[in-house]
Amino acid sequence: EKQNLPNGRDGSAMPPAQVQPNGHQSHDPPRGNERAALIKSVFDALNSSGSSYLSAPEMRPLAELTGFTGTDQEWREEFDLLRQECDGSKPGISFTDFKRLVNDTSEDGCYC
Repeated sequence: EKQNLPNGRDGSAMPPAQVQPNGHQSHDPPRGNERAALIKSVFDALNSSGSSYLSAPEMRPLAELTGFTGTDQEWREEFDLLRQECDGSKPGISFTDFKRLVNDTSEDGCYC
């Protein structure tokens, strides 16, 4: 299920607000342990099958939120390439590979 995020002044999506201990919200990116916990929460939320791996359909919402706009066939091809870059012997994207992908700021990653 897609989440509607408020747009920044430049039209880009802003990160979800974080509720601070004082009750205020901040759009500052999470740091350290907060980011690690958020990444694990996102993986778990996407992992609707409860397996140790994200399948193509489970990973598609994240792909769309990070800019993927292709067809179902294009997504299957992209996901298969992504899976091969991680560990092609696995049936999907493991948490270890997912964590690496969302922390990768290069052209090959999907930092978010």
